[in-house]
Amino acid sequence: LPQGRTAADFGVQCIVSVFDSLGAFARRQEVVRVEEQEASEAIDSVLGALDSVDTADVNDVYQKLAVGVSDTSGAIESSETTEEVQEAIQEAQQKSLSLLVEVSGMQDPSPTTFESQATTLNSIIGIGLQSGQASRKQRRLQDDAPADSSLATDTALTALDMVASIASSARNNSDPAAETSILSEAA
Repeated sequence: LPQGRTAADFGVQCIVSVFDSLGAFARRQEVVRVEEQEASEAIDSVLGALDSVDTADVNDVYQKLAVGVSDTSGAIESSETTEEVQEAIQEAQQKSLSLLVEVSGMQDPSPTTFESQATTLNSIIGIGLQSGQASRKQRRLQDDAPADSSLATDTALTALDMVASIASSARNNSDPAAETSILSEAA
């Protein structure tokens, strides 16, 4: 489970639904407390998970990306964002983007696919920017970063390439309205 949010006392709501073959079901909700983890430790765990992704399984890639974004963002929200953590965030973003680019060509072109790609891309780029505190810390670190910080540039270029790829695929889609809707939301 991802780390819970500080504001919710690290609680993560879990819902389990069990269905039988006749359609009867039971549902249970519980709040599970997932303790705070140091940002560097959480990001190291995410990086390890991203390294072990089976890229032949598109669902596995999207699942790992979603959990990775959630875990990284949760850890950043509750920890000091040091220069080391900022570098790890950029590495996680770059690995995540590389995985997304790799599987994007394996998916059937459809409005749903384009939307999931754009949403995932938005989440990856937004790692750590969900809270104002993390955003201020990141801006401060970026202002102090050396001028030759190429990883952030590489990440931005990869993201732009992914946006171009999504736009190109959407243009080739038979439904031109889907492209306009998806791209306007991504912007």
